[in-house]
Amino acid sequence: MLIRYGEGLVWNELMELFYVEKSDLKGQSAEDKVATVYEASKGQQPKAPIKTLDEVIATKTDAVREAWGAV
Repeated sequence: MLIRYGEGLVWNELMELFYVEKSDLKGQSAEDKVATVYEASKGQQPKAPIKTLDEVIATKTDAVREAWGAV
């Protein structure tokens, strides 16, 4: 699954998307944390329509972020 995310920490967004709490990961090794989030992702149904990689690439634009912070 590809999830578009423009900024920030992807790990935190994945945890939120798959309803994994920090307390669920407490005391686990890095490998176990990845496995826990992976297991949580198996039952998740995406809210956005499912597209193939070719469809996603076809909708790519040349837009880039020109500035960061307050404008």
